[in-house]
Amino acid sequence: KAPLRTLAKAVENVQPGDTITVRGGVYREAVLLEGVKGTEGKPVRLQAAKGESVVLDGTEPVAGPWEQWQKGIWRTRLKADSQIQQLFAGKRMLNEARWPNASFSQLWDVKRWAKSTKGSRKDLMICTELAKTNVDWTGAVAVLNVGHQYKTWTRTVLAHKPGSDRFTYDLAERLGDGRDDGRSWADDRFFLVGKLDALDAPGEWFHDVAGGWLYLYPETGADPAKLDIRRKARVYGIQARNCAFLQVSGLDFFACTVNLNGC
Repeated sequence: KAPLRTLAKAVENVQPGDTITVRGGVYREAVLLEGVKGTEGKPVRLQAAKGESVVLDGTEPVAGPWEQWQKGIWRTRLKADSQIQQLFAGKRMLNEARWPNASFSQLWDVKRWAKSTKGSRKDLMICTELAKTNVDWTGAVAVLNVGHQYKTWTRTVLAHKPGSDRFTYDLAERLGDGRDDGRSWADDRFFLVGKLDALDAPGEWFHDVAGGWLYLYPETGADPAKLDIRRKARVYGIQARNCAFLQVSGLDFFACTVNLNGC
């Protein structure tokens, strides 16, 4: 038989004992396995061809065209319904623009987070370095490791003024009754995202959802059209529902994962 173009087509009407051999290549699709059931002696197999690389890829190319916006920074128009959550240059994940800056390998280095000072409390963050940014952070998203510190919260910055060392943030969605908030809010950690003003370092990006622009500060300064810029488009490469005796082997996953439900 002639090979099929997609994995989705290949898994239709499989029977116990069937083996689907996937030839090498990159497959940008979400494969749904609904009710695929083998038996203990005759499992259904989904496997890569021997010696061949099979990749389920959760990204899609950002087509462009790109235009230079400011020195070192480019931008392109996106569809109104787009929402960028992760961006890649080839296989390298880029950083959402943030303050203070951090490379991808430093994302969880506490020294790369801003530090709160005395007077901070559960709805107020005070930081001496914040004033030096001279940015209005109102509307930004604060990633907060505060209070009890064994949880990290994301909250909208409600009010801030350029040159100010403090901002208030939204508590409307805070969980619990506050008894585990901790006694001191000084010497805690946070960083800010969600503002174009934070886009100031190579390897960062910012998506202006309302305006429809994707901004990128390439690491090399090159035209993004030459860098294989891709956005995360799918969470799952394979979703299996109500399946049994199903074996998947030899497949690599990039920017996506597997979901099993009722299997």
